[in-house]
Amino acid sequence: MDFGSLNGMWRITANQFKAGKFDIITTVNGKKHVKQEQALKILTDNETKRFCYGGAAGGAKSWTGCCWLMFSALVYPETRWFVGRKELGQIEQSTVPTFDRVAKTYGVIKDKDYKYNANKHTITFSNGSVIVLLNLEYEPGDPNFDRLGSTEYTGGWIEEAAAVHAKAYDTLASRLGRWYNDKYGLIGKMFITTNPTKNWVYDTFYYPSKIGSMLAGYVFLQAFVYDNPHVEKDYATNLEMMGDKVQRARLLEGDFEYSENDLALVTPEQIEACFDTGMAMMAEGDSRLSADIAMLGRDKYVCGLWKGDCVTIVSEFDKCKGPDIQHDIEKWMNRYDIPHYNVTVDSDGLGSYLEGYINDINMFHGNEASTDPIEYANMKTQCAYLLAEKIIKNKLCIICNDRQRAQIRQELALLQVKSTGRDEQSKKLISKDEMKKIINRSPDYLDMLIMGQYEEAKAWDIGVIY
Repeated sequence: MDFGSLNGMWRITANQFKAGKFDIITTVNGKKHVKQEQALKILTDNETKRFCYGGAAGGAKSWTGCCWLMFSALVYPETRWFVGRKELGQIEQSTVPTFDRVAKTYGVIKDKDYKYNANKHTITFSNGSVIVLLNLEYEPGDPNFDRLGSTEYTGGWIEEAAAVHAKAYDTLASRLGRWYNDKYGLIGKMFITTNPTKNWVYDTFYYPSKIGSMLAGYVFLQAFVYDNPHVEKDYATNLEMMGDKVQRARLLEGDFEYSENDLALVTPEQIEACFDTGMAMMAEGDSRLSADIAMLGRDKYVCGLWKGDCVTIVSEFDKCKGPDIQHDIEKWMNRYDIPHYNVTVDSDGLGSYLEGYINDINMFHGNEASTDPIEYANMKTQCAYLLAEKIIKNKLCIICNDRQRAQIRQELALLQVKSTGRDEQSKKLISKDEMKKIINRSPDYLDMLIMGQYEEAKAWDIGVIY
């Protein structure tokens, strides 16, 4: 159906949207939501490919996303769009009702101008356009989100990206710009909305924006609750009354640099200093290796070459067989004349295999007793504290590529413990399962860095870090 023949109260608004005039959306009772207008201009430009609108709750991020998808679908017939969240139920319970409110506000009539099919998880418009609702939950049987890779879209929106896996974002990004984009002169655009998070959103959008290194075609816009002149007073007041410091920082202040909790051992600034490669020139000491071993289909093999407190990521493989890992470790041992007793690998699984072929290497048992059991619950926690002490004192130097740097930054932020007071039980690092839930993957770089402290920790005169 030709757009010009459509009837409805929304036609004037849709024409204004197409012309880049957003007052009817952003201005209510004479008050304009300036940040929302800025977001809509970015969403409709011909330059931006990836746009993250992130920050505090109440900034009208969801309303903006619904407006963009709805009017885009109405203005450009037979186009295909998506909205995705971690769980499909969240879309049905939250996003769809918001979409219905947006439609009603601008005179778009449900079951006439559009229909929602709960069985097919689609919103279909009378002009042939469709919005597909996507479940972006991580599934162990589909680690690369191949299920998302068979459909082509004009554009799309990931909502609540703090809970969404990076590979879902990557896969969907590859499917954009493939459905009538040339016909209408539309760029394949991804819209990302989120509250502050330390996952791929931080590394891809917030941090590059902060330091002025944003990729071409990428835009980050930070949202604050008080940007929105239309937010209900009780909503803002409830945010102000939150007692949880982390949630207050995230949802009220829109702070991406929030501290996860009071049990974090290092700060983002201290972590960032680890990547100052100038310290590598001053590294002293014998060469040694630490490696996080992974079997086929399980986590990742990461090997670090140490010189004093400077480590270089020398090997990384997603899948390895025992002989391959043995060959790789022996290669670095021979190249840098590293003795067996200066090699540390984890004791689980393939690590036990290596012990039979490379004699006298250090087998790291995370639950091994620490040298001070009263202070530290196990050896892994003791090594983690030693690693944190070096980070705090700006002694740790990490040499790696940009992709590794982004992931290592995330993983070092996982240096968190369950207890800090002397009147409580021994300190213990949060579990690996807890870490995986935070970053949606295994912290393999962190494990390697922690194991790199093992030899020193065995003879460490332990001090308390406050």
